[in-house]
Amino acid sequence: MPELDLKHEVDGFVEERVDDTPLEQPVLEKKSFFAQHPRAKWIVLAIAAVLLIAGISAWMYYHVRESTDDAQIEGYVVPIAPRVGGTVVGVAVNDNQPVKSGTVMVQLDQRDYLVSLQKAEGDLADAQANAQAARTGVPITSTTYSSQLSIAQANLMAAQREVESAEANLRQATANYNKAADDLKRYQQLIARDEISQQQYDAAATGEKAARAGVDAARAAVAHRAGAGDGLARPRRLRRRTGGDPCRCRRAGEAQCGLHDDPRAG
Repeated sequence: MPELDLKHEVDGFVEERVDDTPLEQPVLEKKSFFAQHPRAKWIVLAIAAVLLIAGISAWMYYHVRESTDDAQIEGYVVPIAPRVGGTVVGVAVNDNQPVKSGTVMVQLDQRDYLVSLQKAEGDLADAQANAQAARTGVPITSTTYSSQLSIAQANLMAAQREVESAEANLRQATANYNKAADDLKRYQQLIARDEISQQQYDAAATGEKAARAGVDAARAAVAHRAGAGDGLARPRRLRRRTGGDPCRCRRAGEAQCGLHDDPRAG
């Protein structure tokens, strides 16, 4: 800083004095960046707000979303297949659940197989009746009464076979009607949600009516053949020699079929 030389003349002498006092200079005020750029503050605030909103949105998205990394593991694939075909009505296991040999995994609709079983039982009864009729058809030459007894027994067995066949047809028709009625109820729900066409619903309704008519016809056939069987003469001695009441045997067969009809069986 330049020094100011002051010279005074005192008594013929020149006095030279150096003044060390600094001269006052104007102080320049330094302004901040935001003071120099007023818009920068609003830009920074806007960027901070955008980053804050983006961070909150990302946190909310990944907070409820579970992500997994792609990986490979070594395992064994065991294909399974049922021995018989059918409609699946229930799955007894969950995904990734350990199972053992003999574990029930899938349940199939057994109504069709129950109908087949009833038909097979009816065929077996017919075969047994035919065998019995064949045995009783051997000519009996001992006495006239024995011959008449054999003929009456054969007629009774034939009538019994017709009744059992009609009852088997009735059971099959009843099972078909139950299935058609269930299908119609299910189609009513589907058509209410417009998931099937009207043609499909009409076909189901027609099938239900046809099955109902089949049940009525089968019942009429059973009543007719049972009435025809009641008209046959059945002496007490005939029941004693045949080993029991045929009607009682028929009721026992019906009870057995009813056991198979129980959904808890099998």
